[in-house]
Amino acid sequence: MASPRLTINVTFYLKPGTEEQFYKAIKPLHEELQGDDKLAYLNLFTSILEPGVVRLIEAWNADKEYLLAALPKRQNFQPFVDAIKDIQVKERTTEAFTLVPGFMYQRED
Repeated sequence: MASPRLTINVTFYLKPGTEEQFYKAIKPLHEELQGDDKLAYLNLFTSILEPGVVRLIEAWNADKEYLLAALPKRQNFQPFVDAIKDIQVKERTTEAFTLVPGFMYQRED
């Protein structure tokens, strides 16, 4: 399997205590993304240090152009954005990274 070429970190800043509402809102988008053949990894994390901070980490076997073109076509993206509008304390942040060859490690359990 080829190594993911692009990793996207999206951090959401929520009102503490609204995480369950967020998880319910993101579930349809999360499931939709899993149907994309270019998606290699998709996980959701919650901060152990900052209540209300949730991070979505995606790894793609795709380039930036593919991701930018695909996002507006996602059926569940805009409904998700609309659903979390009132529980965010500030706008989400998005970071994109490429893999550094020779430094990938993943333990298989």
